[in-house]
Amino acid sequence: MVSIHYKPPMAEAPGADPIIRIEALDKWFGDFQVLRGIDLSVGSGEKVVICGPSGSGKSTLIRCVCRLERHQRGRIVVDGYELNDETRSLAVVRSEVGMVFQSFNLFPHLSVLENLTLAPMRVRKLAPKEAQDLAMELLVRVRIPEQAHKYPAQLSGGQQQRVAIARALVQDPDLILADEPIASLDPHNTKIVMDALRRINRDFGITVICNLHSLELARSYCGRLIGMAAGRVVFDGTPEQLTELEAQRLYGLDRDARHGAAAGAADSAAEESVLGVPALA
Repeated sequence: MVSIHYKPPMAEAPGADPIIRIEALDKWFGDFQVLRGIDLSVGSGEKVVICGPSGSGKSTLIRCVCRLERHQRGRIVVDGYELNDETRSLAVVRSEVGMVFQSFNLFPHLSVLENLTLAPMRVRKLAPKEAQDLAMELLVRVRIPEQAHKYPAQLSGGQQQRVAIARALVQDPDLILADEPIASLDPHNTKIVMDALRRINRDFGITVICNLHSLELARSYCGRLIGMAAGRVVFDGTPEQLTELEAQRLYGLDRDARHGAAAGAADSAAEESVLGVPALA
């Protein structure tokens, strides 16, 4: 039977390379520079949250790591493969990275089970029975096996996101990237989804990198917190090392740097919604 196996953290091996290495990364959208000189490495088996208000560049950074966005300058190396225009490197990296989106991105015309078995059968060439067994194992892991034969529209938002997490796991990835996976969820489903991501990291040893707005939530669920503002990494440490003053600077810096440059009401609302960290005037 095909199964997801535990991956011992590579960081524990003497002299092991990080699973992600980013050097001097710059990214533009037209004339607007969204990422500025990012230098970052993540060890295998880490659980990392990237925090910052809307427009800080955290979603773009995650999308660059799986080449959903192309960077213009610098280097990104994932599990030893540099991300560039070489087709083989890109295919290898995408086979080792599972992506969880804010909007779920499930096929509405397929059942939960069909959503999970499509890639294993087409990409990994598993037999239908093997793919179904794997899918059911993962639905048990995310605690919704009873939803296997329902369609996405019949599920709550939290259940759909757990299906999306299970779908990311079917390819047996080394890395899970979760781009604001709880943005549209209520507090109850937020806890369920974040608990599922924590179990994936703990039980499988898979590296998990997650974008969040809320610092309080980030402090509860990560061992390492990366703060971004105005396209830069301005904090990198443990949640305990992030003081309230640092947190207010993190969220205030982004607003100040973009003052007069269409920061917009949406960003202000997002900053003010950060639990325990009032937006700066």
